[in-house]
Amino acid sequence: MHPFKLFVAFSPLFTTLVWGGTPDTTDLSTQRPERGLQFSINQLSLGTFQGNTFSYVRKTNTHQVERWGVSLSNISQLMNEDITSTYYNASDSSTAPSAPFDDDADMDISMSITVKRQTLNYRPAYEEMSFYWGWGPLVSLGYQSNHLENEIRLDSYRSPAISLGGIVTGGVEWYIRPNLSLHAEYQSNLTLTYQHQRYYDKNYSADGSYTEQKTARDIYKISSASKALMGITLWFL
Repeated sequence: MHPFKLFVAFSPLFTTLVWGGTPDTTDLSTQRPERGLQFSINQLSLGTFQGNTFSYVRKTNTHQVERWGVSLSNISQLMNEDITSTYYNASDSSTAPSAPFDDDADMDISMSITVKRQTLNYRPAYEEMSFYWGWGPLVSLGYQSNHLENEIRLDSYRSPAISLGGIVTGGVEWYIRPNLSLHAEYQSNLTLTYQHQRYYDKNYSADGSYTEQKTARDIYKISSASKALMGITLWFL
């Protein structure tokens, strides 16, 4: 049999096996599930989960979807390097330098969690590909700290923060199966952030004495950010 005729003869069977059959686009509202779990990727590196979002989605009517999302950022870095340093007594030029010493741990921690709720509007509704747009509020909790200590100094920094704002979204969704869809979207947000910063510095002298300084300040700032995401949604009843 000619290869082209063979392809035409078996292509319906191949389509049925791979995709489970082509859904009737005239009656998709009764075939597609109403709830789902969604995962959106902001960057290809998943090591820190920076900006990636896990969401629960629920169809409220034939044109709208309610989406609750959680974005996690967990970046921590611990450095323990052997940095050779030498101490001189600046007040006495005749003083010989002390023996070299090694720095202790230098730890940087930055983490945050963001919760978002959005109402998404779809046009056209319940077709294999739809455009959507939406908006909603967001709240974010964050924490940053830095700690450096060695034989002559101790530096410490801590900063909890809370952000409130709003987010707008526009994108496109494609149903590759009735219970599986892919999406790509663009998000922009505007937030008001309150941040409490605390600094602690301690410096040691050669005679064993030390000086210390504590500083605290409150910061309020308005910021905006935008990002592109792509992801997948698994729909279920």
